[in-house]
Amino acid sequence: MDQLILFVLFSVPLVWSPGPVNILLAGLGANHGVYRNLPFVGGLICSAILISIACLLGFQVILQSQTVYQWLTVAGALYIMYLSVKLYRLQPGAIEAGVVTHRFQDRLWVTLLNPKFYVMVTAIFAQFVGPDKRNAALVGLGFILILALAHIAWLGLGALLKDATRNARHLRLLNKVMGASLFLFAVYFLYRVSF
Repeated sequence: MDQLILFVLFSVPLVWSPGPVNILLAGLGANHGVYRNLPFVGGLICSAILISIACLLGFQVILQSQTVYQWLTVAGALYIMYLSVKLYRLQPGAIEAGVVTHRFQDRLWVTLLNPKFYVMVTAIFAQFVGPDKRNAALVGLGFILILALAHIAWLGLGALLKDATRNARHLRLLNKVMGASLFLFAVYFLYRVSF
């Protein structure tokens, strides 16, 4: 029981804290609500499962190469910039017209190109998966559950923001704030990379 409590106390702050994916989810929740973004969350969860399996198989050793880590950080930051510009430029009229703002690839790549996610998964598994890896599936499922709940909560927060911004002008401003915040995260990631 103590291990479960420690696992939750360790995982929740890592997963629920504001970051590029959670800010993007809040922006999408504000624009499309929770239900219409569940496929986006599904794509994020699919990539999280792939990363979790890869880390359990030892893939994180590749990230110990400074060069690989730097290039992954740059690719992730550039991709986050791309998504932030899409969110920044999103017009409320496009939302009602049903314009697709994020494709399935966006769902996968936003996590697959996030080196901090690999580090987070590695830290969680290093702390809670035993050397024999018998509890790996349980830890992995617990992590994915906490992640899914966090993603849905951030969508819900965005949907609440939409309710607070009932007119198109306020929603456009919210899109710009969320997009600019994402862009600043990406700039920060690029700044931290030292070649």
